[in-house]
Amino acid sequence: MSKTVDMQAITVPNLLTYFRMAASFVLLYFGILGRWDVAYPVFLAAAATDLVDGTIARVLRQRTRLGAFLDPVADKALMFASFITLTTAGFIPLPVTLLVFARDVLISVGLYILKRSRVAIVYQPTYLSKLTTFFQILTVFGAFTRTQDLPRARAFFGDLPYDTLWAFALAITTVLTAVTAVQYVRIGWGMFQSKN
Repeated sequence: MSKTVDMQAITVPNLLTYFRMAASFVLLYFGILGRWDVAYPVFLAAAATDLVDGTIARVLRQRTRLGAFLDPVADKALMFASFITLTTAGFIPLPVTLLVFARDVLISVGLYILKRSRVAIVYQPTYLSKLTTFFQILTVFGAFTRTQDLPRARAFFGDLPYDTLWAFALAITTVLTAVTAVQYVRIGWGMFQSKN
């Protein structure tokens, strides 16, 4: 039994997931110190592992229950560390971060209530929830980019209205996060009612 668990724990996709979890703490540490020259590359490396670990798991046929559990945990840890550090430094507005965290807490509490009520949880991510995740990641990436001095990029894009685009991205993230929070409540309530 222990050998099976050990083999599941050391697959290539799981090693990438472990790296992403460790990178979250490294990012949090250096971000709090304001060392964006370290935190930014760490974020990029961690985000890259998230893009490839699923593909590697399929190609190498190394999907495991442990990996299925740890992957979303690692994703949340990376996003949590990113939002915390970037908000503390003033690169992401506090209300946006509070809304993102409140949505995650709402989902977690809802799942707990449904499980305690012995409701069968059958759910597929909606288009809006996937879009929300995309814009949240885009917001974090944009905020990290703002921590860097990118003269070459500015020279290439010329007079691109960075502040306007940034405000627009934040607005979309905020609206989508709020809308999907309501959406999750409706879906959860529907599951709860279907039991009765």
